[in-house]
Amino acid sequence: MLAAPHALAEENITSDQIETDSNSTATSPTTEAYTDNSQLNQAISQAKAEGIMTVKTEAESFETAQESQENYSQQTQTVIEVTQNYQEAKRNYQTAEKAHQEYLKQVETYQQDLVQYQDYQKKEQQYQVDLKTTYRLAKARYDEDYQTALGNTDKAGY
Repeated sequence: MLAAPHALAEENITSDQIETDSNSTATSPTTEAYTDNSQLNQAISQAKAEGIMTVKTEAESFETAQESQENYSQQTQTVIEVTQNYQEAKRNYQTAEKAHQEYLKQVETYQQDLVQYQDYQKKEQQYQVDLKTTYRLAKARYDEDYQTALGNTDKAGY
């Protein structure tokens, strides 16, 4: 298996047919005549449609047609594996990217909630201060006035 997504092909690929477009999207590939093997041509077309760079290899000579077909079969299998690995990596990347975007939304929501919570805490602290100073003082005055009023209920004029 190859370390980089390069597809092997026979000598019919010209240098102007090599693509390096990593942003292309998968489309239904049109089969071009890169070699004289239709399965390899189709595999190369699919790889190129995915945005995988294809490279021309040195011409090879074989003693028999069977050796040639085995070579084509091996190259076809390699191109298919590279294409499938690329597609799987692309799907994994898209899944991870989606999860990352969701994470960023959650972080943003958390930051907004944190600001609201900190605002609430400030208001709560202010409320506790107001409770001690305003309400409790007013309640103490009321209770004092009430006790005074109760004490004066037996007096004339109250």
